[in-house]
Amino acid sequence: MIRAFLATLACALAARALSDSSIAIQDVTSGLWIVSYAAATNLAPLGTSVTQATIFDVAQLATGAFEVLNYETHQFMTADSSGTAPVASTRSQAGTDEKFFFIQTGTNTYIIQANSNGLYLQTIGGAIYNNATEAGASVYTVVTQTAPVTNAEGTLGEVFIEDVASSLYVTVSGSSALVPTTSVRASGAIFKLNGDTLTTIEYLTTGEFVTATMPGNQPLTATAVTPSAWEEYSVFFLSSGRYAIKANSNGLYLQTTSAGIVNSAFSQASGSVYNLVNANPGRR
Repeated sequence: MIRAFLATLACALAARALSDSSIAIQDVTSGLWIVSYAAATNLAPLGTSVTQATIFDVAQLATGAFEVLNYETHQFMTADSSGTAPVASTRSQAGTDEKFFFIQTGTNTYIIQANSNGLYLQTIGGAIYNNATEAGASVYTVVTQTAPVTNAEGTLGEVFIEDVASSLYVTVSGSSALVPTTSVRASGAIFKLNGDTLTTIEYLTTGEFVTATMPGNQPLTATAVTPSAWEEYSVFFLSSGRYAIKANSNGLYLQTTSAGIVNSAFSQASGSVYNLVNANPGRR
């Protein structure tokens, strides 16, 4: 009876600290932050800093359990009742398997119990499973975060793209790769951004669309004649003309590398920031 009371009290304290907030989760043993995105939905300890962590929105229910929503994919975290499948962000609606209890063990540290089978989450290799006893549960650090900004839907028009960190404008190389190379705006490539919920990026010189591969290990290229899912992006307004851009192909954010612009950043915070400069200011 005392044990049950203490468990209930722990859940209540956790609820008070976490209820209706945005969080990042760190595996204490490895020190790595938990990541889950569109092309890899299983929760995995991959982030080396909190800026790479996936942001989750947590909401407390009357039972004390939490529903955990992946902010990037808008899918709920789920734990299979068998405990043999990795915990993943794959459910569009929350049911029995999408509820979790956060039991506080220290300052900002928790063990997490799955409602689906009553077992606890533990990190095994590169995944998380709900198959542990309370004694064998992994401990996770949970820190509140500011939620990423939402998609700036709508037509953005013809723009130069400036990499804010380097102050260089994007050009299109001989191999059609997007690379920030010039400090002169007029020497940059002009792109046309159109769309509603998702945006396509058209290179006006050739009329071809910018494509992002699913692995995210190659620079973006302006090579697609007709846009498909690999040529769609979400554009997030940050402030004063500055934007973060996420590729629909794999759900990762664009970041500038020495090879060019690549869709490989796990989170909005770890991606590059781009200034979208109106190429025809007199026409808007």
